[in-house]
Amino acid sequence: MRYLVPRALLLYLTLPFDPELRGDPDFVDLPAVFLVATGFDLKDYLAFGFVIFHWWSRQSYLRNTYEGAHDGINPDTFFAESTIDRAYAERLLRSSSQNYDAAKTAIAARPGNPARLTYDFLPFMTRPLYQVRDNLISRCSSP
Repeated sequence: MRYLVPRALLLYLTLPFDPELRGDPDFVDLPAVFLVATGFDLKDYLAFGFVIFHWWSRQSYLRNTYEGAHDGINPDTFFAESTIDRAYAERLLRSSSQNYDAAKTAIAARPGNPARLTYDFLPFMTRPLYQVRDNLISRCSSP
């Protein structure tokens, strides 16, 4: 985990701008493709992911680092001290979150009746945050 951030920065934000790679006929401009596909700047998306990961990564009863304030995210206050545009930040948060109805639809829409499989967690991999109520978003699994 300790090399997660430097590796992601190298792969997604540094290498795509290497002149030798840009000149290759098979070159794919990942940040540009990501922006077109998602509407998010790749740098912002990765930064958001790292913030969310850090928000919960130190929660541990065993290490005595558990904080009740980090039980969940209140979308009304989570970005209060952030310099990122509030509407953009909320859109980033929504893109990674789902509620009960969305999760139920995601499971039911897949072939074969995955709702009957106790190990089906694909919808929670694609949207790892779960909106319990309007002012509380929780993670679906631990980091």
